[in-house]
Amino acid sequence: MTKSVALFLLCSLLLPRLGFGSDHDTNKVYKDLDEALKNKEHVYHLKLTRKRYREIPKEVFELTNLRTLNLKRNKIEEIPPQIARLKSLRELNIMRNKLKKVAAELGQLQHLEVLRLGVNDLEELPAELSQLHRLKVLSVWSNLIAHLPAEFVHLKNLEVVDLQQILHKKEEQAQIKKHLPEHTEIRLSPPCKCM
Repeated sequence: MTKSVALFLLCSLLLPRLGFGSDHDTNKVYKDLDEALKNKEHVYHLKLTRKRYREIPKEVFELTNLRTLNLKRNKIEEIPPQIARLKSLRELNIMRNKLKKVAAELGQLQHLEVLRLGVNDLEELPAELSQLHRLKVLSVWSNLIAHLPAEFVHLKNLEVVDLQQILHKKEEQAQIKKHLPEHTEIRLSPPCKCM
């Protein structure tokens, strides 16, 4: 086999996997749910910010190839169990909503690397999030979270946890540090002298 034939075969196999030579742009960010639903199998990035959603639209869970989902600045109150359908999700941003509840099923997203839930009304996170073995960034700043589940110590790839703008006593901060891997950068506000 000649070098040019070998190169042609190699390119014809690899380029479509990288998104070249195909009709589908894996980098396109959809900003309209109706448009995304017309092309369900080829939607990888969805940004639905400032839509005034009170819940995650059920149609979002039909987009099973999603890699990033940005629902920042809505009025969403919970992450429902259906989130588990988004098996390819790598980044989830639901900052600046009204979140009070995170379904344990979020822990089933084995590819999730970045979870942004800052500026919400969360008081706790489910222990099942400790199953997110690829998680690198957990941002839950400006919530009402007093402690983290002890199981979070198993998040070995966790690089950064942001818990700023949450009132924690010095003892609570020490407990949080015990529940995270030693190498994790933990961002905390100065301890409060609250009761």
